[in-house]
Amino acid sequence: MKPLPGPTGGFCTDTSATGWTLLNDATENLNGSTESHGPGGTGYVLEFDKKNGTNFTDCGAYATLTGPRRDKTGISLQGYGKRDRLVWNIYFSTTTDLAWSFVRLGTDASNFVEFIYDDASHASPGWTLAYTELGSTGEVTGTGLDWDDIRYICVGAEFDGEDDALADIFVEGVYLEQVEPPAAT
Repeated sequence: MKPLPGPTGGFCTDTSATGWTLLNDATENLNGSTESHGPGGTGYVLEFDKKNGTNFTDCGAYATLTGPRRDKTGISLQGYGKRDRLVWNIYFSTTTDLAWSFVRLGTDASNFVEFIYDDASHASPGWTLAYTELGSTGEVTGTGLDWDDIRYICVGAEFDGEDDALADIFVEGVYLEQVEPPAAT
């Protein structure tokens, strides 16, 4: 398990929502806490609510990623294979109007890949350890992502309609799980 770096040095290691921004006007009440609840939990929970927004069926929060390398501004997923998994722990009080949960990785809000976990696979109510293989991407927006320079992360959920509302959506932990042996260098 390798946590993805976040806006303040490590995703799910901060005790506030500092560095995170509401995705759109269908998202409200962005908070962070140190209450660990779900399987694979990290001890930090990002919380937000879905409300009736202007033409949005998705909700969530996004952040800018920074990496330790001098030649790139983001983080690198080079060396991970298509069967390796992106994993996130998410809570919903109900999945009645849920279409899927997602993690978006990319360069910015206009260029990303959306990794999805279908609504039927989520616990209702409860925590779900959601995952998808890196090679089985959902929707590509713009130019997608540069695997060697990821600067944008967004966690959230897609709902059936823009007027759907749901309070207390929690995300705890977004990390990579290596299934394939590391690529030879």
